[in-house]
Amino acid sequence: MISPTPITLSFVDFGFHLFKLQALLEQYVRHIVDQFGLTITDTKVLMILGYSPGVHFSYLEKEVPATDVDIAQTLVKLRKIGVIRKEKKGHTRFPTYYLTESGSELNTLIMEQLNAEVETMLDKAEPGQLLTTTQLVNRLHARLQEEEY
Repeated sequence: MISPTPITLSFVDFGFHLFKLQALLEQYVRHIVDQFGLTITDTKVLMILGYSPGVHFSYLEKEVPATDVDIAQTLVKLRKIGVIRKEKKGHTRFPTYYLTESGSELNTLIMEQLNAEVETMLDKAEPGQLLTTTQLVNRLHARLQEEEY
């Protein structure tokens, strides 16, 4: 059995590939969210709340690549249009944020469109390529969760 030749990738090459992927994904996301009058930050907050309901501002600070001011403005905007709600429970100083019913519907609609775009984008990829890419992304994400950056 012939062993595969190991692939070496410099930090610069790896970073460049991630940058290209991020730019490509943001192009697809921007195309869709523009239809709803949302920003990328708005959409990321909606997605996080759809995946992890009841999060604090501090969690959004870590997960959304935006300034604190941008995140705060997004939360105000999304509350004004009725897609998220803010709750304070007990004696805690920090509110938690949740999607409203219309927020859940909007998030589902956006996710369906994004999934359709991704399927179209990846329809020429081989199953093995998709599996390997998914495994790599999962490994990198787990490693980042373990490390303190």
